[in-house]
Amino acid sequence: MNDLSESDYRLIEAKIDGSMTDQEQDLFAQKLKDSKDFEHEFQTQNMVIESLVQSNNEVLRKEFRPYLEESKQQRKIDDARRTLMLAASLSFLVLCGIVYYLFSPEVVNHETIYQAYFEIYPAPPITRGNEVGANLSDFDHYRKGEYLQAIETFKSGPQSEMTPVYQAMCYLKTDQVNKAIEHLNEALGSSHLIVNQTAEWYLALAYLKENKVNKAQGLLKKITTEKQLYYKQALEILNKIS
Repeated sequence: MNDLSESDYRLIEAKIDGSMTDQEQDLFAQKLKDSKDFEHEFQTQNMVIESLVQSNNEVLRKEFRPYLEESKQQRKIDDARRTLMLAASLSFLVLCGIVYYLFSPEVVNHETIYQAYFEIYPAPPITRGNEVGANLSDFDHYRKGEYLQAIETFKSGPQSEMTPVYQAMCYLKTDQVNKAIEHLNEALGSSHLIVNQTAEWYLALAYLKENKVNKAQGLLKKITTEKQLYYKQALEILNKIS
């Protein structure tokens, strides 16, 4: 244990801050010469301050100042207390994490589910120009994955019942989900069964991507109840998000 007094610590602080008077300068020099404890304390505090200055962290320096003003013995006591409190806090946090993991419902990542089930609707085969929605000259960009260009092509090209679905695919692939939802809702008005059911499936996925879970669930339940084209995939997703 050192034998430094409160005035010794104030003297050290004045030296570090550069606020010493001429009389204090002389006293400091004498203390530094006569007391190893005084010399050690000065060197320790000065080293800490220099480190904080170099870190360029004003907040950290301000927080550290009260700590430096404590006596050496008091700091030892406080350090022990802080260590115990930190250990207790960490133990509590770990325990909370374990309890949450064991007893809370699994957090569902809807974006991950969307990515797992989304497959872009294929362009019509080149040999089957009479397929619903097919106009072979309009699908060059779509087949190449050039979806921004394909959007413009579909806007200016011939329209069919399937066109809104293909437009929605392009918007989904370019992360314009709201526009995709708009076009898929348009496709729901089709009298063609394949167009209608395809639109419902992709609309459910789009809602899932947007985290509109209730709307997605409603469509997925409809798809499974009616055993539509994508009812098996819809059932798998319902089991994951319900």
